[in-house]
Amino acid sequence: MMLERLNRARSRRMRPDLEAAIEYLPGLASLALWCRFSDTDEDAIAFTDGNTIYAGAGYEKFDAQERRFICLHEILHVALCHPQRFAELERRDASSFDPKLLNIAADAIINDSLENLTGLKTPADAWTLSRIWQCLEKAEDAGDPQAAAKISASYYSFSASAKVRKIANLTRAEFVRASRWSCEELYYFLKSQARSQSAFYGFLVEAGERDSLAGDLRPETCETCKPCDSQSKPAETNEEKRNWQQRLSLLRGSLPETIDRLAKEMPRVETPWEQIFCSIVQTAFQEATQNNYSRPSRRWLALEKDYKTQAGVNLPFAPDTIKKRGTRLAVALDTSGSIDEGLLGRFLAEIAALVAFNQRNLVLLVGDAAVHKIVEIDWRDAGSELSVLRYTGGGGTDFRPLIEAAAQYEPDALVYLTDLYGETGDEPDFPVIWATYGAAGKAAWGEQIHLK
Repeated sequence: MMLERLNRARSRRMRPDLEAAIEYLPGLASLALWCRFSDTDEDAIAFTDGNTIYAGAGYEKFDAQERRFICLHEILHVALCHPQRFAELERRDASSFDPKLLNIAADAIINDSLENLTGLKTPADAWTLSRIWQCLEKAEDAGDPQAAAKISASYYSFSASAKVRKIANLTRAEFVRASRWSCEELYYFLKSQARSQSAFYGFLVEAGERDSLAGDLRPETCETCKPCDSQSKPAETNEEKRNWQQRLSLLRGSLPETIDRLAKEMPRVETPWEQIFCSIVQTAFQEATQNNYSRPSRRWLALEKDYKTQAGVNLPFAPDTIKKRGTRLAVALDTSGSIDEGLLGRFLAEIAALVAFNQRNLVLLVGDAAVHKIVEIDWRDAGSELSVLRYTGGGGTDFRPLIEAAAQYEPDALVYLTDLYGETGDEPDFPVIWATYGAAGKAAWGEQIHLK
């Protein structure tokens, strides 16, 4: 049945390689049953718009193992719903969207997941996480040659004090582990690094010019789509994601290592982080009730005498209750790392909306290993003051000073915007919500929400 379906494919160029891929990797090649294929005279190797996989004029220049790799590479683009996620990210990041960086991120994750599989050969100069790390090292070395020389010397030291090179709090081993990334997370990471290291983007472009599969993710171009269909598009996309998620999950038995590498890249129907964040903060804003054992409740006073007369027993004591309503929200900004400006703007807009709706004043704390600035903001002015806030990175991280400073204001809750690489200390007696981004660590306590 599978061969019959492939024989009906419109791509003369890819058909023999798809049939051969079934022999080597039947599970992975079975995903081709839900894809459409076509040939094009365009001067390209291969690309997809999410509906159809196209083999270009340069496709047949590769050897058989590389062609099978390219086939499965494009199939995974479709199976992981990359073109749809491409469009979603472009809508969210409209002001500074960079399709080239997103394509690099998606290609690197897919290529690492296909590495060392039987019957496949990665084309020369194709993007991998190791190649991206090399660009990061080159950019850092270009920015600080003296620091680069010290780190280089430490590679040849076998002492316990020899340093392991870190970039943005990540070692090479941590960065090149495909299972830690989704293409969106890697995209924002690359954007932040390109902004903090001017040479980095240039090295990416230089390396990308040698990549034979560069630019193979293209937005969907459907002539039948009309503006009136835009409301139904998210529902269709979510249904498509569910279908591909189920198909990929069936491969776990035959390709466990590949599926594990794609653990964070699987298509998911996710609740927008704004909704989750709003729900968590609103819960923290709820009025707290405290028992006052020095006086009984009014209900107990009203019922105690009658209850004893009629039932012959004493009514259990019920203390009076006091409702304690907080007055402020604390927000801590960790300046040790840099966050994408678009994502920061969305985060601060959510904060402004929450404090305005709940009429809570805001305490803004800025710092890294120490407190640099504390600003008290009236809830009426939160929108205007947060809209002009600028955020810069640099320095070490220790969360304890900012948490201790926030405790002095007795907040309803503390929202801490950080990548979570630092010393957290002990949990305070008020709720802490860790709003993380990029390649974030894991919270030892408190609520954690990942901004995307």
